[in-house]
Amino acid sequence: MKKQFRPCRTCANKPGPKNKPGFFYDEWKGAKVIVECKCHQDYVKERLFYIKANKAGIWPESLEYNPSNDYVGEKSLKNLERFEKYVHNFEEYKENAVYLWGGNGTQKTTLAQWAGAHLLDKGYSVRFVLMQTLLMSLTSGFEDDEKRSLIETNYYKPDLLIVDESFGKDKVTLYGSGYQLPFLDRFLRERIDVHRKGILFISNVDSSEIEKNKFSKSIQDLVMRKTYKTILKFEDNYLAAKTDFNVDSLFD
Repeated sequence: MKKQFRPCRTCANKPGPKNKPGFFYDEWKGAKVIVECKCHQDYVKERLFYIKANKAGIWPESLEYNPSNDYVGEKSLKNLERFEKYVHNFEEYKENAVYLWGGNGTQKTTLAQWAGAHLLDKGYSVRFVLMQTLLMSLTSGFEDDEKRSLIETNYYKPDLLIVDESFGKDKVTLYGSGYQLPFLDRFLRERIDVHRKGILFISNVDSSEIEKNKFSKSIQDLVMRKTYKTILKFEDNYLAAKTDFNVDSLFD
C-alpha cells in the first residue's frame, strides 16, 4: 500500500499546479482548468479503502487475494467453490449464517479476510472480530448506553459480521458459572433472527461440538439450526500443502 502519491510518467510530465501532484492543467471551452489525473484518482480510492478496511478489522491486502489462484490444496475445493459463490452473490445470501471450520492453518481466516475485503470494495459494511473480543464487549456493554451504542455500531449494523476463533475452549476464556453465555446467546439471536444480518463464524470446532467446548446447548442449537446448509469444512493445511511438511510431526 503506497503511503505517498507517485504520479505515473504520463501525468508527471504534464504541467500542473505546484505542490499538487496528481493534478494538471487542461482547457475546457477556452478556459484553463485543473484536472485530476487517473492515477491520482486510483491512489485516493486505494487510500480510502485502506482506511475503511483497517477500521473494519480487515487486512487491506486481502483485496489482492484470489481464492481460485491463491488457495493451496485440493481436499476442500468444492467447499471453496461454495464459499466463493456465497461471497460473489452476497446480496442473495446476506441474511445467512455461514460456518467455516477446520484445523489450524487451513486458510479459513485468509478466506474470511478475502470475503471481507471483497464485500467492503463492493460497498457493503463489514466487521471482523475475535469471539473473545466480542464476548468481552457484550458482557460489559449491554446495560451502559455509551457502550451499547458502540455494540450497535460495531456488531449489529454491519452487513456482515465475521467472528474468528469461535467456540474453541482454547481460544475463548469462559467463566465456570457461564455468566457470559446469555449475553452471547441474546446477541446472536438478535442479529440473526431479529435484524436478519449475516454472520460468518470461523472455528476449529465442529458445530456439533460447541456445547462440549463449554458453550451452552442453546447456542449450539441456534448455530446448528442456522448453518446446517452452510457448514463449510476446510482441510487443506497451507504449510503442509505448500511444502509437503508433516505438521503433525512438529513436536515429535
